[in-house]
Amino acid sequence: MSIRDLIKGKLGGAPVVVDEFIQSVWGVRFNNEDGSSRQAIIKTLKPGDDLLFKPAPSKEYPDTIGVFTSKGKQIGFLNSALLKDLRGKYAKNRASVTVENISKSEDQGYSCSMRIKIYES
Repeated sequence: MSIRDLIKGKLGGAPVVVDEFIQSVWGVRFNNEDGSSRQAIIKTLKPGDDLLFKPAPSKEYPDTIGVFTSKGKQIGFLNSALLKDLRGKYAKNRASVTVENISKSEDQGYSCSMRIKIYES
């Protein structure tokens, strides 16, 4: 067992984070296809809650990746620039996504930012 192996997470230690950033969830003011309110769902979230990325294609945007709660409720989607960056740089890496912040403004309603951690592949 070497310290280098431990640092790289090869011996069951914590995975090594190679990138970490905060991004806004897009499309938070739209309702979901089933009529549920993304605003109402976001209102129930708190910092640290787990989020998931899953395909959420539409007719106009077939490559869309949605942002979902751990209970499977969609709160929005990734913007196309972020999606392109993630696919280009980190296609083979694992990631974790959590709620970073929930904020509310009078004219825009609730918004959600997420913390994305990319791990060494």
